[in-house]
Amino acid sequence: MRHTAMDYRKRVCQAMNFISGNLNRDLSLEEVAGAASFSMFHFHRIFKAVVGETVAGFTRRLRLEFAANRLLSNQHEDITTIAIDCGFSSSQNFAKAFRQHLLLVWLPKLPEEN
Repeated sequence: MRHTAMDYRKRVCQAMNFISGNLNRDLSLEEVAGAASFSMFHFHRIFKAVVGETVAGFTRRLRLEFAANRLLSNQHEDITTIAIDCGFSSSQNFAKAFRQHLLLVWLPKLPEEN
């Protein structure tokens, strides 16, 4: 059976939805690929081509965005609790990932000093 680009995109979207619904779990690549009915090796290549980032990068970014939203909306909630709930193994790992993400996203956009 020959698969079209639209079919691949739909299946990658299924995988993205699966990841989004399971951010608190440590998902294996095999598990995510299975949710989209791809072999693990083929899936990794297709996902990167369609989404523009790796499965791990996509998952990390979603976790960070979800955690940041919780921090903003629940300012009295414990950071460690938020980090664990969002799939990070500790608040330290969350803080490190958050700093790295900010450097990648915001630093290139800062205006240069004259």
